[in-house]
Amino acid sequence: MSLSDVPEVLRRGRATHRHFVVTFDDAYTNIAGIADFLGSRKVVPTVFVNGAFCEGRPYFRVLAALLRDYGGGPALRAELASLIPNKEWSEKSDKLFDQTKDQYVAGLTETAVAAAYNKTIGVAADLRCHLDAAELLTLRKRGWQIGNHTWEHLTLSALDDTTAADAIERNAAYLKDANLEPLDWLSYPNGLARHVSAGTKAWLDRNPTKHGLFAGGGINLFYSRTQWLRISLGNPDLQAFRRILAHNAFASSRLATYLTDNAPTASAR
Repeated sequence: MSLSDVPEVLRRGRATHRHFVVTFDDAYTNIAGIADFLGSRKVVPTVFVNGAFCEGRPYFRVLAALLRDYGGGPALRAELASLIPNKEWSEKSDKLFDQTKDQYVAGLTETAVAAAYNKTIGVAADLRCHLDAAELLTLRKRGWQIGNHTWEHLTLSALDDTTAADAIERNAAYLKDANLEPLDWLSYPNGLARHVSAGTKAWLDRNPTKHGLFAGGGINLFYSRTQWLRISLGNPDLQAFRRILAHNAFASSRLATYLTDNAPTASAR
């Protein structure tokens, strides 16, 4: 089904049939290549878009991965140590790549990664790894849906409430101005519970038509406007895909049973 249909299905209660929704974050250029395949199977995907990426800025983790793979680790470590000196930065490229997320500092991490890339590999803006607004409009005209992924993918929990709200609202305005007809859905950058904050919840409370989507696993068995669950798949083979689905279904069912069994009674409230 399409993402826009999901809330109404689960508002009626626990789902009685198996449904799935296909989503993509960051609007990488390679997703356009599967449009015909998905269309032939009547799948309506949703792409969560960052306006800054549409305008040519690559996601910093893409740059960090290239630095890791092509000998740019020392340059990246030097830039991170210079801009964020209060943290320890590994000399091992794989660990350093992980640290760009685990020791993330909004704005400074992106600046350090881009500087290292520009010094050692090439011009980051020339990479062209995200679809632009015109290319996304082509997908939108084919029936794809567009969602909000914030303006430049800054982790919401690393921002103050005002800056976080601006990141969401600036992107929403950009998508609307580009005639992409964005859904009332926000995909939280990085997608784990620790990547959102009370300020994120407060923004959603002020915007009661909006839905919030995680990416840390789980299957949706009940309606939850601000805590929709999603499985990040990457590129597994069929056997691994089945294991991932089975694990998430089992864990979600166990959690749903626990929450139902331990729900407060009227007298306890």
